[in-house]
Amino acid sequence: MKVILSTTQNLEEAKTIADFIVKNHLAACVNIIPTVLSVYEWENQMRDDYEALMIIKTSKEKIEPVIKKIKELHSYSLPEIICLDVTDGNQDYINWVLKQSK
Repeated sequence: MKVILSTTQNLEEAKTIADFIVKNHLAACVNIIPTVLSVYEWENQMRDDYEALMIIKTSKEKIEPVIKKIKELHSYSLPEIICLDVTDGNQDYINWVLKQSK
């Protein structure tokens, strides 16, 4: 199982992306945290912006299609997409995620 973290410009954009990837079985579930404060440097300027954070649960096989779809639907020229391995947890939940994202 994999978890993908990706921030978006706002809740609406996160919801659009989440709806597409879940509806098309690219992921089992997407949690959206509507407001996170991101502090970063972009184009030689310090920035602090409020964004929405998606926590996407999927299978290893669906990583590339999810990344592709996020890039297609995302408003940023360089969207954050970080993939994490899940090595432990509730095995019943992990099995559900893998089944849903086939």
